[in-house]
Amino acid sequence: LESLVEQVCRPVRWDLCMSRLTEMGVEQLLEMPPAGTLVGLAKRGMKGVPAAAVNTPEDLEAARKILA
Repeated sequence: LESLVEQVCRPVRWDLCMSRLTEMGVEQLLEMPPAGTLVGLAKRGMKGVPAAAVNTPEDLEAARKILA
């Protein structure tokens, strides 16, 4: 329970996550359901890195294109 409370109360530093992903040489980004928010931020913060949100089966084709 304590761990869960800590996770909810601590902010996620997505800006630092994106910096680290870029440093690691990430070339594609897929966000799984529920998806959309992080991909939107990544498209602005990780320019040039293809990114897609997968929420429905119809989104899988865009995911395949990014991974190809």
